[in-house]
Amino acid sequence: DNPDTWSIAKKTYCCAHGGKGCPKPTTPAPTPPPPTPPPTPPPTPPPKPPPTTLPYDCSAGVANWAAGWSDAKKAWCCAHGGQGCTTPKPSLPYDCNAGFNNWQAGWSAGKKAWCCTHASRGCAPASKLCTLWGDPHVISF
Repeated sequence: DNPDTWSIAKKTYCCAHGGKGCPKPTTPAPTPPPPTPPPTPPPTPPPKPPPTTLPYDCSAGVANWAAGWSDAKKAWCCAHGGQGCTTPKPSLPYDCNAGFNNWQAGWSAGKKAWCCTHASRGCAPASKLCTLWGDPHVISF
């Protein structure tokens, strides 16, 4: 006799007492694979720092600065880059490097005084004093 034709009661009894007519194990339907996740977006680049802006572009219009620049731009560019200056920078009265190797004999008294005061060059060496028997004496070595 074919267990497929048996009643449920007979299948249950025979399965429990004789191991026949038991329901066939059903193979569960295969679990579908998980959905493919969307592609990972590329990392967000860090924000770019804001550009450093200067109040004036001193290279723009420099060929015609005297007539083309505002007074404010002239002042700013003169102070920050030496362009657009309306008054020339004063020249120094003496070049304290010129002739320094022979300053004692070659420099004028005016150049010696100015360079000593403003550049600490060309200063006469300090005299050395020796007190001998209570009287100061200049010693030159």
